[in-house]
Formats: sequence, structure tokens, C-alpha cells
Amino acid sequence: MRTVPFAEADLVVTLFTQALGHLAAIAPRARSTSPKNRRILEPMHTLDVVLRDRPAGALLSLVSSQIARPRLGILSDLDRMKTAGTVLRWVRQTAPYRTPETDLWKLIEELLDALDQTALRASPRALLVVAGFRLLECLVYGLDLGACVVCGRPCPPERPAFVDPVRGGLVCRRCGGAGRLLSGAIRQRMLLALQGQAEVLEQDIAPLLGLLEAALVAHTNIRPEGAEAISR
Repeated sequence: MRTVPFAEADLVVTLFTQALGHLAAIAPRARSTSPKNRRILEPMHTLDVVLRDRPAGALLSLVSSQIARPRLGILSDLDRMKTAGTVLRWVRQTAPYRTPETDLWKLIEELLDALDQTALRASPRALLVVAGFRLLECLVYGLDLGACVVCGRPCPPERPAFVDPVRGGLVCRRCGGAGRLLSGAIRQRMLLALQGQAEVLEQDIAPLLGLLEAALVAHTNIRPEGAEAISR
């Protein structure tokens, strides 16, 4: 997810792994020009890595890495790269350290595979919205768009509803409402998008990104300035 220069020729590599989740490792002499020290650390691809514990400290040691699943289609388009980079940054800032996260791993793999397709079914920004809402669900902060989170009363799908990203979803008028209002049509399209039809969101991206960024800031370690960059 990220590399940072360290010492004279090393790198600190941040990875999200299937077995161990979010972790950081030292890649010794990875910046050396010697071919034997070279490691493949390109983002957007799925890598096979070999890691080992170090005698002291939280960082592991990256022994080797190679590409297991290349995604050259992402690298050919700036919007695809921005979407993939944004979601990887969200994961880096929110996923707990050294904790396997099966659902989150599946989410990342599915998003990157979708962005790698020659012909996208939905725009990268629509895919970003869906990935963001699914990320909230993986972190147990998913927004309930079907019923009031205070009293539990269902909201008819055709009606507009107040939504509070801090309290976790819809808040009916009897329970005080909220500052954001979503139409019934947008809520229904968001539910369809979460079932695999992201293309229905093309006209709703701006309000849903606003709601998403507010929820991420309220419930995770994402900084407000990072979330604001989502909607620019």
C-alpha cells in the first residue's frame, strides 16, 4: 500500500496481506541498484511475499516479493489509479494492525479486479462509492439506510429520509432527524449498487461521497483533510 525510504538503502513497506492483514516490513537494501536486492513492490497488483520476524520491533523483514496477479489495466488510466489509490489509503488508515480481515481482503481484490477490466460496467468514482460503503461495513460502521437507527422504525423505500453518518444511518423525524436528507430513489439505488449494480449510481456520486466521507471521518482514523480530497 505504501513504501517509505529508510536508512541508507532500505524501504519500509506497508502491506495488506491475506494471512496477517495490515502490516509493515523492512525491505533491506531495496533501493540498491544491485539486481539481487531488487524486490517487486508495485501497487495495485497482488503480490506473493515471504516475510520473517525480526529480533526486535514491530516491523517484519521482507525477504522476497513477486507479482502473482498483475493489473496493468489500472495503470493505464488515471481515474482508475486514483480510485485504487484512495481505497488503499483508506485501508492503510483504518485497518487494525496484524489482524486478519477476510472480508476486507475480498473487498480489495474485487475492487482491483473490477478496475482492471477492459470495459468497466460503472465509472471508477461509482466503484469508489460502493467500495467505501462496503469498507464501513467491514469495519462494523455500516450505514443503515432502511430503518431508523434510534427507534428501529422502517422507512418506506419511496420516501426521503434523514441520515446521520455519526449515529450510523437513518434517523426519523420522531427521533430528531438529522442534517442530511437522502431521497428514496437514491437510497434504493445505493442498495442496488451494494448488490453489484454500481452503474446505477452515476447521477448520485456527489451526495453519496459527501455522506461517505463524513462517516469515515466520524468513525475511523482517516483525517478530515484526507476525506475532503475524496470529493474534489
